[in-house]
Formats: sequence, C-alpha cells, structure tokens
Amino acid sequence: DMKEELKEETEKQPNEKETGLMDEVLVGDNDLRVVKHKASTAQTTFNMIKLFLGISILASPHAFSNSGVLGGIIGISFATVLAIITVIMQSEAAMKIDKEIKSYSELGYAVYRGRGKLIVDCFILIAQMGI
Repeated sequence: DMKEELKEETEKQPNEKETGLMDEVLVGDNDLRVVKHKASTAQTTFNMIKLFLGISILASPHAFSNSGVLGGIIGISFATVLAIITVIMQSEAAMKIDKEIKSYSELGYAVYRGRGKLIVDCFILIAQMGI
C-alpha cells in the first residue's frame, strides 16, 4: 500500500526536465546528491532582497537616532563603500571559478571547500540574528 501511494505521488509530480528545478549539490568532499528545489532562483533572489531591505528599512531610523545625523551619515557612507567593495570582490571571485555560483555558501565552498562554506553559513546566520 505504502509503495503504491509513493509511486502514485511520484508520477503526479512533474519531472526535472519539465520544471528545471533539480540540482546536484556537493554534500561532502565527493558526495553528490540530487535535490529538488521548490522555489526558482528568481523567487529566492526576490525573497532575499525583500528580507535584507526590510531589515535595513526598519533598523535605519533607530540607528540614526542613536548615532545622530552626522554619525548616521558617516556610518551609512562607510557601509555603502564596504558593500560596494565586497560585491566587486565576490563577483571577481565567482568569475574566476568555472562553474555557476548561485549563493554565498557555494562561493565559500568553491574557494575554501568545506570550511569556507561553514564560515560563510555561520556569518549569514549571525547577520540574520542581528548580532
């Protein structure tokens, strides 16, 4: 019974050729696994933009009130310059790698292997927690 239900469920779902939402993911040093994506790259990108813009829009007034107008302008200017520099560095690193990079974690893995991915993921977690 359970096998039949699983077979029916698998037949109902479109295959990877129809959706283009299948990807191979490096899990270990040599371990490849096929993963189904439930969101497209465009959907994921849009959600990330909404997330980061929402946080910055909500946090900016509080930061300005704590630092004052001059401190806020200097802080925002410094953060802008730093963001531009890091985007340029990330783009250059991604272009030097032969395969297509879709995330910060993949870039960390491609450059420094497992430790790079772990470090990038930890920093993303810390940033999301607001620390």
